[in-house]
Amino acid sequence: MPSREDIKSIQQKFMNWDTDGSGKIGKPEFRRILRECGVPIQNCDMLFDLADANDDDEVDWNEFVNWLFGNMQVRGRDTVNSRAIRSIASHATYKPTGVARQEKSPMEILKKRFPDKSEGEIKMALEMAEGHGGKAAAHLAGEIRLHPPASRISCLGAELGGGASQLRALYGM
Repeated sequence: MPSREDIKSIQQKFMNWDTDGSGKIGKPEFRRILRECGVPIQNCDMLFDLADANDDDEVDWNEFVNWLFGNMQVRGRDTVNSRAIRSIASHATYKPTGVARQEKSPMEILKKRFPDKSEGEIKMALEMAEGHGGKAAAHLAGEIRLHPPASRISCLGAELGGGASQLRALYGM
């Protein structure tokens, strides 16, 4: 039987997985969860049908718990359902060991790692990497090439069939 801590961890994960806040997980969300946990896509719909006990095309917390823990009791059987349940339970209760919380911001880490780069270069790399420190570091190291985000006026110009220069001329910029 799972511990109280595991149940709380799984409940927190369930709330995170419930992206629309409805208290229920629809089939697309359930598929995404299963895929995130390594379950083959061809098994997702069948597993959803097993979890959705009342056939309302949504899995609420009680159905999820009954499916997950009710089927965890079956020992020695290696079915698609039991493998999926083990994957989800493992994923939801995973606690990294020996991993410390990052105390420094990506900006601070990148400044230390790339002392030859200016603060502006590092900020631009982080912006192009959408805040992802690893991608920004790879860009700064020359391993990958990130592209600057398009300006809003350029995007608007492209949507209207012209360029940014035509918009600037139109508005006297």
